[in-house]
Amino acid sequence: EAVKAELQRAADASPWNATVLSLLANIALSEGRYGEGRDLLLRGLRLMPGLGRAHERLGLIALEEGRPHDALREFQRERAQDPRGARVAFLIGRTWQQLGDLPRARDWYRHGPRFDPGDQEAQDSLRATERRLGR
Repeated sequence: EAVKAELQRAADASPWNATVLSLLANIALSEGRYGEGRDLLLRGLRLMPGLGRAHERLGLIALEEGRPHDALREFQRERAQDPRGARVAFLIGRTWQQLGDLPRARDWYRHGPRFDPGDQEAQDSLRATERRLGR
């Protein structure tokens, strides 16, 4: 609570601090306040278009709110900033799986281990998807 109060004080003192807005968004998201987290991230992106992992977090919010197509758009925006991001490739795969497109999910799950060979979650998802596809 003290950290949250200090971050809010910093944001109030300097509304031009995208990093503080990003940290406040993390707190809001961890507390399940997705609308507030989204608003903070969008404010941060207006100040700093390359705000780290902002589009990834907006994609996660969209998934949480049942908007997988919006999630895909956000994950693709994040991927444009970091094409080798294994986590985002996994999230794109998970989103395609939610949409019922297992071949696309499998293709994206394959990206993760290429960039991060230790990504067990992506490897497990890839194996499970391939089993479901009969390969």
